[in-house]
Parts: sequence; structure tokens; C-alpha cells
Amino acid sequence: MCQENEGVKMGSQRIISVSKNINSMEKYYYGEETKEDMIEWKLSESEFKSLFESGVFDLLNNYCESLIDDFESETIGSDKLNLAETTVINLKSKTNNKEIEKLHALIQEAIKRGTQISFDF
Repeated sequence: MCQENEGVKMGSQRIISVSKNINSMEKYYYGEETKEDMIEWKLSESEFKSLFESGVFDLLNNYCESLIDDFESETIGSDKLNLAETTVINLKSKTNNKEIEKLHALIQEAIKRGTQISFDF
């Protein structure tokens, strides 16, 4: 998945991405996606820490039956995106966290495109 190393140690680059279309989803499953296929957010260490400490990953894991965690790759498909959005909206209403806002925007993008959101940590 990480075609470019850019001086980042393998395993430490964390990316949240949205497939742009159905073809991009298929490419993602086979590890053949390109930058043009995905909308990517490469998280800095502080962004990841902010999201992790907010509890959003635990909430998504509980409600969407996923396993978003360090050293894991997980996808929330179109069938659970509305649930993911509701989960994030509820958390967003309780906090002023710009990373939660950005995650919400990516979930909305996946819903609009009818695709998925992927967490590659």
C-alpha cells in the first residue's frame, strides 16, 4: 500500500483513505490502487494521537464491528458508512476536534461515492 517511503519507517505511516469509485475499491482489495484511485489523508503522529485519544476508533469498532487499531488495516464498507457517520457525528457534538471533523468529511465523501473508507495503520 505504501508505494512511497519518504523517509518514514514502515509501519509508522498511517493513512485513512476513500476509494473514488467501485473500480478503485477493487484495486484497493488487490493492493493495486494508485494515488489517483484514492482520496488520502496521511496522518501525522499528532493527528493520529488526537483521533486515538478521542475514542473514535473504539466507537467505530464497537458500532461497525471493525478492528481499527495500530498495525491493522480495516475497511468500513458502504453498508456501514451511515452507522459510522452517526457515530462520528455523536462524538463530534461532544468535542471540538478538527481531526474528527476531517474524518467526518471523509466518511461523507465515501457515502456520496457509494464506496468505502479504509484505515491502514
